Amino acid sequence: MYNYIAIILCVMFAITSFIIIKDFKKNLVNPLFIFNILWALILFLNALHLFELNVSEEKIYLNISLGIIFFNAGYFIMYAFKRKYRLTLSSKSIKLKHNFYKDYLPRYNLLCILGCICIVYYLKNFGTVFNLLLQGNDLSVIRSMAQDSESILNVRSNIENALRILIILPFCMALEPIVAVDFWNGKRHKPLLFICIAIVFLRVITDGGRTPIVNFTMYMIVAYILSKGNKKEVKIKINKKNHKKWYLIIGIILAAIILYYTTLSRDGENALRTVYYYFAMEPYMFNVWANTIEHSGLVGFGLASMNGFIFPVLYLIKNLLGINFPEYWSKIYDMILLTDSQWKVITQTGISANAYVSMFWFFYFDGRILGIIVGMLSYGMIVARSYISALKHKKCKNICIYALIFQGLFFSFIRFPFSNIYYSLAFLFIILVAYKPMEVEFTNE
Repeated sequence: MYNYIAIILCVMFAITSFIIIKDFKKNLVNPLFIFNILWALILFLNALHLFELNVSEEKIYLNISLGIIFFNAGYFIMYAFKRKYRLTLSSKSIKLKHNFYKDYLPRYNLLCILGCICIVYYLKNFGTVFNLLLQGNDLSVIRSMAQDSESILNVRSNIENALRILIILPFCMALEPIVAVDFWNGKRHKPLLFICIAIVFLRVITDGGRTPIVNFTMYMIVAYILSKGNKKEVKIKINKKNHKKWYLIIGIILAAIILYYTTLSRDGENALRTVYYYFAMEPYMFNVWANTIEHSGLVGFGLASMNGFIFPVLYLIKNLLGINFPEYWSKIYDMILLTDSQWKVITQTGISANAYVSMFWFFYFDGRILGIIVGMLSYGMIVARSYISALKHKKCKNICIYALIFQGLFFSFIRFPFSNIYYSLAFLFIILVAYKPMEVEFTNE
């Protein structure tokens, strides 16, 4: 019963998003609309129980329903707050004082240097993978090797491993939204664009994954939509070109073709069934791992959902000072790792899967039902604040931050984004390092 209640709630909240923002294109990147449509789809597909998908307990649908309600509540609270105080720091008052306002420009030289380091890093495995492909192997073989800690693709020194965890993967995740926003709302720095495309290609080939293509396409769409319709015409001291819609259309078509062939290469004739499981098994995976943490008695108290920020600090302390990880945190961290490494049977026919526990599980881990209420309320407010800032101010940095948050929200059916180390470091990199302040002059044109 709670499953159908959750679906109805999602539909109602999605309709509300159209009432708040009437522009259809804007709603394509509106977190309120995307979150509710996504979870309405997941819960509907789950209710069909196709391909003998296992049934979840009612308590899981209740927890998901509460999460949906409080995410939307957090969004509405922040939306109402921002509307009430929207004139506090208006651009008009700034203009009267200075005739300039503050914007941000990517640190192109630094980004290019780090991008080249990443290319060199991935070229190490490219030769091995390329030979395997020439021998007739497909991406499913590459993916299996990439996930096997004992395979040749994962043989690294301690320095290489630290570089990968703290710099390479976080930077690669941050670079995609930075380049996408720069393409539509900035300088269209060609060397950085080519570096980004090269990294996406190398990651797909050496890892056998499709996520970099999906992410980059998503960032391009978000950046394009949020860059249009800027009422504040400004004169930026860079060579900014006009937006060209056909770039986006061609890019989406190419990405769709690549995704189609990589999916066939990995999943073959079972591609349709695999896609169904991707968007239907979340309640059952939540169920399985909720029972696991209940049996263990572990409560995260925020350590699970904020793991992405905590791990790098403890990792550096351990490797620089030789201090072991805190015992209680290690138990939390090990449980999170198990969701990715331990496969669970999800169907009557014995098909198994890993991950896809959804963001709700992380908050449930942190505080059970109260964790879901507090966590989803807070996350709804964070997402709303980021979206409103990107929509209102149109600054490159604001749009880039929201693009990354949008990606995390879209993939909320897999995990809570800030539990991921690379996502969290990418978020910090964009906020603290990737951009430098610049002055933009107002114009009355």
